[in-house]
Amino acid sequence: MSTLFDVIYSGQLLPNAKGDDVVQQFALLFKIPQETAHNIVLGNQEFVIKRKVDSAVAQRYKEKLSHIGMLIHLREDSSTGSSDTKVVPMLYGPVEKGEADQIAYQHYASSHNPYQSPKSDLSSRPGIDELDVSEKWKNKFRLIEAAGGPSLPYLKELTFGERMQIMGNILSYIFWPIYLPIKGLWRPALCYFVLGVALGILIDMAGFERASRAIGYGISALVMFRTNVNYYRHKVLGEKFWF
Repeated sequence: MSTLFDVIYSGQLLPNAKGDDVVQQFALLFKIPQETAHNIVLGNQEFVIKRKVDSAVAQRYKEKLSHIGMLIHLREDSSTGSSDTKVVPMLYGPVEKGEADQIAYQHYASSHNPYQSPKSDLSSRPGIDELDVSEKWKNKFRLIEAAGGPSLPYLKELTFGERMQIMGNILSYIFWPIYLPIKGLWRPALCYFVLGVALGILIDMAGFERASRAIGYGISALVMFRTNVNYYRHKVLGEKFWF
């Protein structure tokens, strides 16, 4: 029998995450009231987000919730773990602070799972190992996760070589108008194109014609630094974004 895991929200946010933004995204993701999301996200207590799921599904929950700024842990389920596995009792939410907290408690304590509605966003999304990309890209995606997700809060903890694998993409530097649409990143490609044209026009109007070439190099450098992360957002997180 395969090992099952509980997806645990630690009660803490990732560095640089803004509480109000995380609350809003959490409420949208799980389709729950903002007040309930506030009590869960900013309650400073551990919560079980999902119980007894396999490793692939647990990892997808972790990826999505980490992306919006929540510090998530995966804990081996006690019913399937080894005898020496330490089981930490979970808090399902304070129930003495009003109706909203009662709702939060019911979300986690009842046998009914209120989180099935966004299944297409999490449970059905392929894990990194299941993606139809090369092993090279899978390794880059794993490095991005090790750096804390698309915002890369832990980038400095990686080696120089690992950071270059995340931030460098020579093909996108040279051929980005073609390379990005091929990778499904046509929205960012369009934004970079519009940005380059707009800046070029402004510089020409200001009388700095010689600087227009530098704008092209600058846009290409920006694309190179962002392509791998944007491809991670596209393939792993399934996001649709413009920049």
